[in-house]
Amino acid sequence: MKKIINSIKSFINNNFNREKIKNFWSLKHNKVMVFAILAILLIVVLVAIFTKKGDKFALNEAYNIYPEEVRNLYTNLVSVSCSGDMYFDIELGAKVTKVSDLSKEDALNYIFSNLDKDGKLNDKFDIAVINDAERRLFTETIKPFDEIKTFNYGNYEYTINGRTITRKVRKCTSDKTYVLHLYGYSDNKKDRLSMDVNVSYLKDGILYDYHDNKLGEYDGDVSKLSKLTANTTYYRLVYYKQNGVFKLSSVEHKNRT
Repeated sequence: MKKIINSIKSFINNNFNREKIKNFWSLKHNKVMVFAILAILLIVVLVAIFTKKGDKFALNEAYNIYPEEVRNLYTNLVSVSCSGDMYFDIELGAKVTKVSDLSKEDALNYIFSNLDKDGKLNDKFDIAVINDAERRLFTETIKPFDEIKTFNYGNYEYTINGRTITRKVRKCTSDKTYVLHLYGYSDNKKDRLSMDVNVSYLKDGILYDYHDNKLGEYDGDVSKLSKLTANTTYYRLVYYKQNGVFKLSSVEHKNRT
C-alpha cells in the first residue's frame, strides 16, 4: 500500500507542478478548451434537470390531436396511483358536483397525481406543497388534510403530523384498474373549458363499463379505446381560467344516452 501511495505522489509531483500548470494556462487555446468543456458539462447538467419531469410521465401520443392545454389537463387524470386512471366517487346522473363537494380522497388523488408527475412527492415535505397545488388546481378551497390524517397513494402511505407529511412504503393493490379515455372537449365560452372523459375499468384483460357490462379485450392499446368505450358513461369536467391557469371547478358523471 505504501508503495502505491508513493507512486501516486510521484505522479502528481511530476505532472502537476506549478510551473507546468502555469505554462498550460499561458496558452490561449488551452483556456478555450477548458472553458468549452465546462460549458458542455453545465449544459448536460441543466438538460438533465429540466427534462426530469418529462421522463416521469408522458401522455400517450394518440392524444396529440388535442391542444396542449387540453392534454395537460387530461394528463392529471391518467396513471393515478395503483388503481389506474382517476376515479371520482360521484353518483351517476346526479347533479353537478363542485370541487368543494368532492370526497377528500378524490381531491387528494387529483392533487397527488399532479405532484407525482411533477416529481414533488418525497419522503418528507411541508403541507405548503399540498396547499400550493390546491390553489393551482382547484377554483375553490378544499383543505383535504383537515379531515384526513393518513392517505394511500401508489406504493406509499402518507401521514400528516402538524405541518409535516411523511411517507412509508406499502403494497399497492387493486382489484380493478380504471381506464379513462378523452372523448372530446369544448372551449366555446371565454375562460371556460369542459372535457368529456369516457369511464371504464379493466379486470383480467377485459374492459367493462360502469354497469359491469363487458366491452371487450383490452391490451393497453389506447387507439382501441374510442371504439371500446363509445357508449360508456363519462365524466364531464369543467374548468375555469383564473390568473391565466385553467382550474377544475366541477365534475359530473353522465350517461351517454
